[in-house]
Amino acid sequence: MKFRSLFTPCLLVLSMSVNAGTYDQPTVNGAQWLASQQNSDGSWGNNPGVQAVYTSAAVRALGTAYKRQTAFFAGLTWLESHEAGNVDLISRRAGALTGHGNDLGYALTYLQNAQSRSGSVYSGWGLSSIYTSSAIDTALALIAYADLGSAVQVQPAIAYLKTAQRSGTNDQGWAMSGADSSDPATTALVIQALSRYTAQDGTLATVISNGLNTLNTLVDSAAPTFVQALAAQAAQEAGDSGLANTFLSRLVSSQSAMDGSWNADLYTTALATRAVATAANASVQSTPVVIPDQALRRAINQALGRNSMDYLNRGELAQLTSLTAVNQGIADLTGLEWAVNLASATLNDNNLTSIVALDGLTHLASLDWTGNPGNPGVPVQVPAVPNIGLLVLATGLLLISHSRRQSLKG
Repeated sequence: MKFRSLFTPCLLVLSMSVNAGTYDQPTVNGAQWLASQQNSDGSWGNNPGVQAVYTSAAVRALGTAYKRQTAFFAGLTWLESHEAGNVDLISRRAGALTGHGNDLGYALTYLQNAQSRSGSVYSGWGLSSIYTSSAIDTALALIAYADLGSAVQVQPAIAYLKTAQRSGTNDQGWAMSGADSSDPATTALVIQALSRYTAQDGTLATVISNGLNTLNTLVDSAAPTFVQALAAQAAQEAGDSGLANTFLSRLVSSQSAMDGSWNADLYTTALATRAVATAANASVQSTPVVIPDQALRRAINQALGRNSMDYLNRGELAQLTSLTAVNQGIADLTGLEWAVNLASATLNDNNLTSIVALDGLTHLASLDWTGNPGNPGVPVQVPAVPNIGLLVLATGLLLISHSRRQSLKG
């Protein structure tokens, strides 16, 4: 059961505001290290028993970090082609694939059939339909339900988690099955799950608050890094910025300055990257950017190594440093004003009449947009000018030849 706690997933939505700028570079560094560790088949991890866990966590981390590029899509493809056979893995996989056009009806069907019940009375989830309810599996399934937009028999599962909460004076978290004290990873995961349902159950505010107090007690500075990351995620999900900053500060200080990883561990780095990325994204960086010109949108996505028609937000546009889009039919640069780090752009032979969208880009040092209606760029005809260098050389050779002939005559 300790293994189940170790691989508790990190699943979330954006919900609060912390000091976003502090977490930008840790996010970039963590995401780059994750991408560099991907297997050639698109998965993460060398042990088949944990590849689905690692890959789901890495894909979600890269997605949260706005690094939806080659590694991200290769990871999605791997998840799409590898089935999962229990509540734990199906919930993780479904969460990672949500929003990418996949048919996840099978996941909902499996989870609905696997939910524990006695006759018509539902409860939570165990690892599969033959297991009794557990806090970890119920939290995983509830998160997947929220991601997939399902509310089927959600309230009984929430009720199960409320009754499973410990009631001690200093321990009001959630334990692993059979344990006599709360487990911090399990508690963090349950808080993440319940935080998604506060609108439909007003009693959850107190339940979550008590869980956070326990988490604060259990997760001190000596706690493992993956637990710090899960706790940071839970506090952000619950909207407790003070507690979130405590855990996030520890994460930032423990990140490797050499390679950007946390403990050179795939799963820990995925959890930590997602936690700091969530903090970074709590700013306006997560604001969607409207790009009405589909040709421009396609060119930007291709420059970022993404699918042509992916949506874009300010954080993703801020990653664009160079754009080459020649003869693409682009007529409108609206949206490109958020490419605040754009240093060079080649936009020749399009349909542009104006480049006013680029006026505020202070890093733009090189721009070429000739061949557009707004900048025809007719070449200037310059009269032919003799090549002075060649004239000098020819004159010198003639003088040398004349001198030699005079010498021979003498």
